[in-house]
Amino acid sequence: MNSSSINWRRFTLQLASTVIGKIEPLTQENLRNVLIVDDSLFSRARSKKVELLAKVFDHVAHKYTKGFRMLTLGWSDGNSFLPLSQCLLSSAEHENRLQEASSDIDARSNGGKLRKLAQTKATSVMLTLLKDAKAADIPAKYVLFDTWFCSPSSLL
Repeated sequence: MNSSSINWRRFTLQLASTVIGKIEPLTQENLRNVLIVDDSLFSRARSKKVELLAKVFDHVAHKYTKGFRMLTLGWSDGNSFLPLSQCLLSSAEHENRLQEASSDIDARSNGGKLRKLAQTKATSVMLTLLKDAKAADIPAKYVLFDTWFCSPSSLL
C-alpha cells in the first residue's frame, strides 16, 4: 500500500468497473445509474509529521482540525453502492499545510502525481475523478454532489 509506483486509483476503478459489469444487468430498468461525489473529514488530530497534513475545517464541529478531506467517487443503481475512486486532499493553500510533501518522491511517479493532486482544489479533483470514471466506461446518467461542489468550472 505504501508503494508510490502502483496506481491504486486506477486499480480500484478497474475492479469496480468489472463488478458493475456483473451487477448492472441484474438491476431493474426503471432505476438510474448515478455517480456520487462526497467528501469526509479524515482527522489526524494527534499527528505532527504526516506528509501533507493540513488544517481542515470540520463542518460538524465548526472548527479547524488537523487532517485531510477524503474525496470519494462512488456508483449507485439505487440499491447498490460501489466506491470507484478516492483522493485524500490536503490544502491548496500553502499556509494551511502543516507538513509539506516529501522531496524524495519523483514527481513523475504515481505517488508524485497523487501528492500534486492532493494539493489542488476539490472541484478540480472532482472533475479528474469523473473523467477517470468516464474513461473506464462506468455507466451513469447523473452525477450527485453537495451544493458546495457547484461552481462554474464543475458545471461546464
